[in-house]
Amino acid sequence: MLRQWTKGLSLQKKIMTVVLGNMVVILFSMVLFMQATVYRNMQKETISGNGERLVQIDRNISLILNQIAEDTLDIYSDIQKKIGVSKDILNNHRAFSIYFAQYYPMLIKAMRSYRYIHSMMLFTKDGEEYYQSTNVAGNFLQEDLYAKTLEMADPNKIITWSTELGENFYLDTDSNKKIVSEILEIKINYKTEALFVVNIYAEELENFIENAQENEYLVLQLNQNNMISSVQDTSRFTQEDLYQLLESIDRDNFVNTSDYYIFTEKIETTDWKLSLIYPKRQINKNSFESISSVLILIFVFGIGMFCINLVIVKEVTNPINRVTKDIIQTVETGKLMPVSFTPKSNDEVSSLVSCYNKLIEKVQDDCERIEKEQHLRNAMYLQMLQMQINPHFLYNTLETLKCLIIMQDEKAEEMAGAIGDFYKGALIDGDDVTRMGDEIYHVQSYLKIMKLRYRKKMDYKINVSDELMNNIALKLSLQPVVENAIIHGIQQKHGLGYIEINVYRKNRKVQIEIVDNGTGIKEEYLKSLQNALSEISEKEKNSHIGLVNVNKRIQLRFGDEYGIQIDSVEGEYTRVILIIPDSNYYTV
Repeated sequence: MLRQWTKGLSLQKKIMTVVLGNMVVILFSMVLFMQATVYRNMQKETISGNGERLVQIDRNISLILNQIAEDTLDIYSDIQKKIGVSKDILNNHRAFSIYFAQYYPMLIKAMRSYRYIHSMMLFTKDGEEYYQSTNVAGNFLQEDLYAKTLEMADPNKIITWSTELGENFYLDTDSNKKIVSEILEIKINYKTEALFVVNIYAEELENFIENAQENEYLVLQLNQNNMISSVQDTSRFTQEDLYQLLESIDRDNFVNTSDYYIFTEKIETTDWKLSLIYPKRQINKNSFESISSVLILIFVFGIGMFCINLVIVKEVTNPINRVTKDIIQTVETGKLMPVSFTPKSNDEVSSLVSCYNKLIEKVQDDCERIEKEQHLRNAMYLQMLQMQINPHFLYNTLETLKCLIIMQDEKAEEMAGAIGDFYKGALIDGDDVTRMGDEIYHVQSYLKIMKLRYRKKMDYKINVSDELMNNIALKLSLQPVVENAIIHGIQQKHGLGYIEINVYRKNRKVQIEIVDNGTGIKEEYLKSLQNALSEISEKEKNSHIGLVNVNKRIQLRFGDEYGIQIDSVEGEYTRVILIIPDSNYYTV
């Protein structure tokens, strides 16, 4: 039915119908699915963001406590030294009071968070008590404050942070300020002789927590039944609610309840934990606001796009008909012909025409290149076959073997084996690549034959690690290079000739270096050979067909970034380097 309805419509009307239909479907889908999508994204962002916020707030609180601890430790250390020198100084209340009074200005002056400091006190084992404060005055309670405070101290820690206390825990006062105490045991010979106490305002911690809140609630739990919080919405949370909600949550944890996300972090160097309670209703509110804004933008954008599409469709349909006509003609004739129509505007149709014409040109170039490559492959294949059955090499080798047999030389058996190994490795099996180990074995067989033929005329050495033996190598690529080194270098040299083959990794590639100490290459001839390898001179290629063909085979098989490099110094050496990929043979 739909096909019958659109059958008589023009291309322009069909496109506009599709555009309008897609827009309706998209808008309807957005209404159905955006709520869930936006909610999930906001949920992830909320969990991630609040987790990071809690970590930062935790670090800030830890920094405050560490700053207080660092500055009080200096005073603590000085008191401990004085007591260590003369324990009786604590019993001289008047003398030690003067010392103790000097410490407090030092603490206030050094303290980077001095507004948190309420007071500092010292309780001795013998009942002496010392007290310093800036804004608070009061009298000590008539009880054993040393024993009372010692119960809160953790013997395994240098510093113990108490839970929330009142001034009346230590002092007889009417101000009723809430404090948190930092307790340090002063020990001489591992025995506690006094307790050094620094009190900080719990109200300042509460203010810090209140200022750090946004849309969530922060609670600093000092222990299971003691916490510092700043919950403004008291109708939603009471202290009892907070106790019940947080009592079973461990430090460094995340809990997802039906109404809240609860994040917890431990406060460094204390037994406290900081909890962040984020209400899920806030996510619903934020997601609804975001969805409403996005839907309005989509609706406005849709109207604008519909108008723009209407104009574009009119501009596109006529050129498309022209382009289609030329392409159909190309298909019908079977000839690769570019599109003759040139669009006036720089739009998608123009890009289509340009890309199509470039594609036709590339296909034509590729056809020519493939034809040339196939021709070159066939030529190199024939050359490899000729090399395998080279009658001159075979004749000379067999003559040498014959002489060894007549002379009953024990090397005859070795040479016969090397000949068999050489020709076995030279067999063509249809694949142009092989294992590095097999290629090394093949060229080693050739070198054995040549060494037996020339006796004291030449020697050789092959250096290759076991890990490279399974690397990929181009089949029959080393023997032509070695043969070239013997014929043009070693045979022309007076004295012992030497060939060394080194295989190693360099610049994420494998390099096979073949060096001989032969007569070297003249500078002019070396340049012509290097030009032939880099294809600068087409005319020079026939005079260096062996190296050039190996170079071309490597590049055809692995790419232009690989191939052969050659350098030489006349009368000294010649070095040929084959560069191939660093790849395992079995993965190619």
